[in-house]
Amino acid sequence: MFFAFLSCLFFFEVFWKNFSRSSSERERTQSERMSKKGAGPVWCLHIALELKKEFVDKFLLKFAELARHVEANEPETLSYEIGRSDENECKFIIVERYSKKEYLAEPHQTSEMFKKFKQWMSANEEMFVSKDGFSFYEQQIGYMHR
Repeated sequence: MFFAFLSCLFFFEVFWKNFSRSSSERERTQSERMSKKGAGPVWCLHIALELKKEFVDKFLLKFAELARHVEANEPETLSYEIGRSDENECKFIIVERYSKKEYLAEPHQTSEMFKKFKQWMSANEEMFVSKDGFSFYEQQIGYMHR
């Protein structure tokens, strides 16, 4: 009986330490989160694309190459991800997150890798069924990752 009590006590202590740690991380103030990179809320760009089926694989290869470059060379780009529709394999959303809006123009759009990707897309404009996008500032309500 005593051993069971100690086991429960130990479990509670471990659980509480882990719970407290994750709670304190999640409860950072808005100003702490915003000051992490220096100057305000995160700026985001979402681009919705529908491609012709015959271009999907090539587009994903080109995007993957660009995404690797962005991750390795653009520290102020917080996220650079593509998602694929679960209802239409030719529909995608590109999610870009920057610590400042200005980082989209410099360094992202001025990089040789982005220029090469953009040139390829322009040369293959017929691949797009549709494309649309919008930008916004995160409001620091909720969370983007755990």
